[in-house]
Amino acid sequence: MIIQKIHTISMIGAGNIADHLARWFQSRGYVIESVWSRNFSNAQQLADRIKANAVKYLEELSKTSDLYLVCVSDDALIDVIGKLSESGLKNKLLAHTSGSTPIDIFGKSFNNFGCVYPLQTFTKGKPLNSEDIPIFISGNNDFTIQLLGNLANDLSPKCFVISDEQRMNIHLAAVFACNFTNHLYCISQNLLTESKVSFVLMHPLIRETFQKAIENNPCEVQTGPAKRNDRSIIRKHLDLLDEKRNLKEIYQLLSESILKQDEI
Repeated sequence: MIIQKIHTISMIGAGNIADHLARWFQSRGYVIESVWSRNFSNAQQLADRIKANAVKYLEELSKTSDLYLVCVSDDALIDVIGKLSESGLKNKLLAHTSGSTPIDIFGKSFNNFGCVYPLQTFTKGKPLNSEDIPIFISGNNDFTIQLLGNLANDLSPKCFVISDEQRMNIHLAAVFACNFTNHLYCISQNLLTESKVSFVLMHPLIRETFQKAIENNPCEVQTGPAKRNDRSIIRKHLDLLDEKRNLKEIYQLLSESILKQDEI
């Protein structure tokens, strides 16, 4: 029977993304039928929270779910999808949540497949409002796009249908905006700790930088020694990093990138 709307879901994975998505789905009336994770304890914990059935093996997943949502790491996708292809789900709807993996990873083993990619950084135990989060979907046919689109719209008004290539570029941009930026905060904190200074003192600067980037074109509000082409200050900073070769290389690379930005 061809479904018109997704009502029941099986979660494959119990990590950060799966945890948030499962809670959001349940809060909107979706039924999570089963949860699988390589770590059965994690599957049990998530299943207990959303009143679902935890399973040890992929072949034990409910066979009646309308959607099988694969929320595992990119490295694990091929293996997990390979095992799912042996579970009698060929005519079912499957989707992954990866930002950088094309949907054709599902290959010829399934008739209907796609991707549901929420653009956010997730941490278990830290609540997020799904309505604030852009959700990008892709599908191998109109039927899949419609079903996944309806599902995503139930979570957020910011729902977009995109191609694999667009999603991969969005994920790349997100790594720069989120992951690399957070790593630079870590570097800043470590440098301050060495000088017995609290990272808390950086909070007002971080908030102001963040706010300006949101309210303006980030390229137009860049500040600092490299933006001013202040070679004297740059040299002093590099001297301070003489014994930290890795950080010195990062400082040089980012400074050169800022200097070249004005040439674009």
